[in-house]
Amino acid sequence: MKPLSASEMSFSEEFQGEMTLTRFFSDAPGQNIKVSVYVHPDFLMFQNPDGAVMSLMGNHRAHTVIVRNQRNDIVFLTSDNKALVMRKQEVQQMIQMMENIAQAHGQSLKSGPSYQFTQKEEEKHINGWHARKWGATSRETSGEWHLWVTRDLNMPWGMLSEDWLTRYSFISELPISQWLNENKIPLQGELMSDGKMVEGFSIESISEEAIHPSRFTIPETYQQVTFQQLLFGQMRNNR
Repeated sequence: MKPLSASEMSFSEEFQGEMTLTRFFSDAPGQNIKVSVYVHPDFLMFQNPDGAVMSLMGNHRAHTVIVRNQRNDIVFLTSDNKALVMRKQEVQQMIQMMENIAQAHGQSLKSGPSYQFTQKEEEKHINGWHARKWGATSRETSGEWHLWVTRDLNMPWGMLSEDWLTRYSFISELPISQWLNENKIPLQGELMSDGKMVEGFSIESISEEAIHPSRFTIPETYQQVTFQQLLFGQMRNNR
């Protein structure tokens, strides 16, 4: 399905459909990270069957993350067929515990850098979406990100617009989360250093279509567990 133009889409109309986020690195050609994103007014789902969308406590890694905005909770599907269901406050508590554990070992929990943004003059259309160029720099990284940002996609980000979560996810080091609470989204980005591309990302295969809520349910083959059960399991493993 062809995307609507900015004049055809009302900013109050939330996008529904799917897209693919691809992250690539110049020093690892062919080893791209691809995450499928499914969007519904009440749900967001991120899937990476070949890797992890987000790391949890211990050795747990979630290959699928389902954000349920109406329930104000998040479901993490792990490779050992567990479905960890956590409310917003529990996710914040888990992140704080992970930070405390890292600090106790003289380390810091990896999170994304803070960026300073500069709007450029260039504009272009990417697969039918109007985008404006921005630059992003950080004291914590070298080089400058060249970003193409659109406001034609009104995404129901929900909890993801609060960067306490996104800065510990698969997009943590990308200059993406800063846009989520502004109804904007970068469609392309390249990190340039000394005239060479170091890494980049693109959001492509954007398809507008209705997605049935059943797509976001927990599979029957997964055992549903709570945050408390995860903690007890972690304590037993540490004995």
